[in-house]
Amino acid sequence: MLKRVLAGFAGLIILLIAVLVGRTLAVPVLNVEAAGQAASIDAERAAAHLAEAVRFETISHQRGADAAAVARSDAAFTGFRNWMDATYPAFTEATSREIVGGHTLFYTWAGSDATLDPVLLMSHIDVVPIAPGTEDQWEHPPFSGAIADGYVWGRGTIDNKGSLIAMVEAAELLAARGFRPVRSIMFAFGHDEEIGGGTGNKVLAELLQARGTRLHWVKDEGGVIGHGMLPGVNTPVAMIGVAEKGSISLDIVAYSRGGHSSMPSPAAETAIGRLARALERIGDAPFTSRVDGATRGMIEELAQAAPFLQRLVYANLWLFEPVVRGVMEKSPTSAAQIHTTIAPTIIEGGNKENVLPPEARGRQFPHSSARQCRDGNGACARGHRRPGGQDRTAAGHPRGLAGVEHRRRRLQVFDPRHRREFSGHDHCALSGRRRHRQPPLSSDHRQCVPLHPHPHGPGRHGPLPRHQ
Repeated sequence: MLKRVLAGFAGLIILLIAVLVGRTLAVPVLNVEAAGQAASIDAERAAAHLAEAVRFETISHQRGADAAAVARSDAAFTGFRNWMDATYPAFTEATSREIVGGHTLFYTWAGSDATLDPVLLMSHIDVVPIAPGTEDQWEHPPFSGAIADGYVWGRGTIDNKGSLIAMVEAAELLAARGFRPVRSIMFAFGHDEEIGGGTGNKVLAELLQARGTRLHWVKDEGGVIGHGMLPGVNTPVAMIGVAEKGSISLDIVAYSRGGHSSMPSPAAETAIGRLARALERIGDAPFTSRVDGATRGMIEELAQAAPFLQRLVYANLWLFEPVVRGVMEKSPTSAAQIHTTIAPTIIEGGNKENVLPPEARGRQFPHSSARQCRDGNGACARGHRRPGGQDRTAAGHPRGLAGVEHRRRRLQVFDPRHRREFSGHDHCALSGRRRHRQPPLSSDHRQCVPLHPHPHGPGRHGPLPRHQ
């Protein structure tokens, strides 16, 4: 009997090995040839042009930014536009240009067959600001456009002027040779992508819709040429983005009694202390990782460039996904491809050393699909219960994160002893294990964001309640 069991077990092992090896051998091995130089491309000239583009401080600013800084950016966008005209004369001559929303540049290269739907190539001119006081931490000044060690250095080289310059360099080369595309090619270079695109690409989309323009396909930012993308894949990989996460900004606001710093409440009960605990709890409850969709397809394609053992793993994700997931989770870059990310980005609190602020706020920036932030696999804000149950004050109220209100994109962390009234919006507040609802005051959709996770562990929430 034992021999039969062992023989059966051995047979299963042999069958498993056969399946793994068979699937691995079915993956074609990529024959990576030595990369050649395109004789028609002047790499030094292209690098010089990118360096020049980086030197325009085309920063997009959030609302309320300093007027002088906004004016400097406006001048930089205008300067960049004039530089494009002067630097790429053949491209400028071959295309028609429209300025949308103030500084977004929209070019159309008319094709010979007007019956074909056009394609749209996109990039953006704007860059994010430099954090004040960090300028000397850059290896090269952020807007120097320095060319050193085989690289162009500066803000925007990757995100996203590098892509923009590559497109226009190629178009300039073709236009100078008298080339005309069969299908019309449109180029959209946004000026406010880093702050949402509300006055740039959004307006352009509405313009194209009003004109009845139907696009054949769209190419947006895409990725970079990556090295060491996966263990065993040593070949440079040109990343073509075929999917994009959504994002949402969440303001988390904590309240407490104000007062003088000489007579403070316990640190955990101050507004700043509550906010710190909220951010810590959110950070300690990451979303579940999954290797699926475009990421899974990428790994399966990259298997062609891996040695046999790694190829065996990548070709059999049905078995080895936990191994691959564990490796990817160790790097912030690869981890971002397999789960929703949450990052605290802006913190605001007191404004005087000896005063306890009655309010502190932080901004979280989750990247995910809207649906994932809305339901199913977790909430964008949640906390952990302390061992032994919830902490309570002597008055019987939950200490710290006693309740949450979601106002459009705002989460309010409050103490029910000090802030009982809600105004202006419907809400769902949770205190302990009880849920309190107020009738809706508007027709907008709202969400209830649970403060405590499902009793069976993080990531096990049911759908978040929604009401109108």
